[in-house]
Amino acid sequence: MICPGFETPAYLFFAQDVPALLYYSHLPAAFMALLVGFFVFTQDTSSRASQLLLGIAGSFVAWIALNLIAWTNNSSDLIFFTWSFFGVLFTTIALLSFYLAYVFVRQEDLPSWAKWILLGLGLPVLALAPSALNLSQFDLTGCSVYAEGFAYTTYYYGLGLASFIATFALAVHQARQLAGRDRRKVALFTFGIEAFLLMFFMSSYIASYLYEHGIVSDYSLEQYGLFGMAIFMAFLAYLIVQYRAFNAKLLATSALVWALCILIASQFLFVKEPTNFVLVGITLALAIVFGNVLVRSVRREVEQREKLQVLTEQLQKANTQLQDLSRFKTQLLSLASHQIKAPLAAIKGYISLMLEGGYGAVPENLQKPLNAMQHSANGLVDLVTSLLDLRKIDEGKMEYAFERTDLAEMVRDVVEELGMLAREKKLALTLSGADAPIFVRADRTKLRQVAQNLVDNAIKYTPSGSVSVAVTREGRFVTCTVSDSGLGMAPALLPRLFDEFTRDQRVQHTIRGTGLGLYIAKRIIEAHGGDIRADSTGEGQGSRFWFTLPTAP
Repeated sequence: MICPGFETPAYLFFAQDVPALLYYSHLPAAFMALLVGFFVFTQDTSSRASQLLLGIAGSFVAWIALNLIAWTNNSSDLIFFTWSFFGVLFTTIALLSFYLAYVFVRQEDLPSWAKWILLGLGLPVLALAPSALNLSQFDLTGCSVYAEGFAYTTYYYGLGLASFIATFALAVHQARQLAGRDRRKVALFTFGIEAFLLMFFMSSYIASYLYEHGIVSDYSLEQYGLFGMAIFMAFLAYLIVQYRAFNAKLLATSALVWALCILIASQFLFVKEPTNFVLVGITLALAIVFGNVLVRSVRREVEQREKLQVLTEQLQKANTQLQDLSRFKTQLLSLASHQIKAPLAAIKGYISLMLEGGYGAVPENLQKPLNAMQHSANGLVDLVTSLLDLRKIDEGKMEYAFERTDLAEMVRDVVEELGMLAREKKLALTLSGADAPIFVRADRTKLRQVAQNLVDNAIKYTPSGSVSVAVTREGRFVTCTVSDSGLGMAPALLPRLFDEFTRDQRVQHTIRGTGLGLYIAKRIIEAHGGDIRADSTGEGQGSRFWFTLPTAP
């Protein structure tokens, strides 16, 4: 039946004598919802949040289309038919909105039992849509529904209110467990979707209530509720740009490409000449092809940036763990060193007193065990000293007392001191180039520690043969070289020889050592502005160590 006084709308929707705000409230909101929902979905089709957002946008656009028909069409049959679907779409939007809020806020899918509950809540509205409980009377003169079923409308409006309250409670509960950026993200999303639900449902309910009670003559008030979708989409756009929500990193690029294609395609409505028609078609095809290439290139760039960001975060995490381990190691070394040092000094002192006869003559059968104990105590003292030096070096607290030092004299003293150890192993220990004074600016004690370490190592790692020490001066630099005919070193060992706790695996269980001597020596020489190196032609071919320092003025 044709409603009296109504003209047939042009292009299905556009008609005269409609509320001034009708198209302004309906079309932009529908366009924004469909645009954002579609592009978010195309960026990640497998995302549950993207699927739900597209479902809400599609349901909202369907509601807009049916509502425009109800406002503009002059067929009472069509209006009555479309009006019966409003409750179904209201229910769909309410339930999907809560579902989306749960997925977005909790970052997980809704449990299966909860999905069945949502489905159960929506089925009554769908089942009763074609019944008199939905629409009971129709006004032919006004071409609008005269009376809606109270229980039916109260139910689906109640679902909208329940969705609003449940979403708010869910967001508040989850926000208490979050902080900073994540909490702000949840707050922005919640504000946007709550504004949409409140405005959309309340405006429709109030319009329906006022019309049925004769307070207003039509449903014009519901138009204002559609602006809630624009608010919701604006918040989503901000979340996408600022927080990369919905994994939609290419939204702006994709929207630009599609808008350009739509603008070019719209020219087909105006062109009349065949040549222009062909040119517009070619232009549209090129825009689609190159736009697609642009979107793909941006996607690749975004993926590379994401991978780089992940690697950066992993590197920062690993760096933090390394720093924690380094602090723990330093604290452990410091504790162990100080706890061992005091009793060790007591043990060493008592052994020395016993060997010197401080407690009476030492029986001959105890001489050897006491000497072995003294040797072990000296080894422990060296270990503790190395650990303390290591801690000081790592913390940057190693102190140096630089002074004018005769390197040649210091090397002579070291060779003389260790000569007895060489003679016990029947090794030839020789020294050359240390007759005349050669001065350097150094901490005498620490530099002596380096020279002593190199000569002592050469003697320990040389079963038979010779050890030679040479001091040579070339211009402004002096070099101390320690060579031996001992075990030598494999090429693979040389690059990490001066690292912490590095030892030759061949002698790890036969020759006492900490693996710290060369590392500490390197750090000491570097603190003096010099360099220390090592060389060997291979295992069994002997070794050569040398350090170079600038001479003092």
